[in-house]
Amino acid sequence: MNMQAFRETCGEIFVTPNNAQALFLTSLQSLFSDGVVNWGRVVALLAFSGSLAAQCIEKEMPFLVNQVIDWTTTYINTNLASWIRDNGGWVSTIWVFYNGLKFLRC
Repeated sequence: MNMQAFRETCGEIFVTPNNAQALFLTSLQSLFSDGVVNWGRVVALLAFSGSLAAQCIEKEMPFLVNQVIDWTTTYINTNLASWIRDNGGWVSTIWVFYNGLKFLRC
């Protein structure tokens, strides 16, 4: 996976009602293109979705926000739910990041 390309995609999206879903799916295909799933990428997906929703609001398209939520939920349920469950579920994510922050404070 090309993380640099994904980061650039997050910052350079020109969202319209006609291209929002295609941009969303293309970005996630880029993020998971090598088949690797980890908590960092799951969190990146959520951050990207939040960024896309914020851009929809900023560009006066708040009606797209619920669609972004639906696309995100569908993607997670279809592509990541098994991995998330097999890796401790959402509580594990909190634990991993809490311990990471605790480690950084030392």
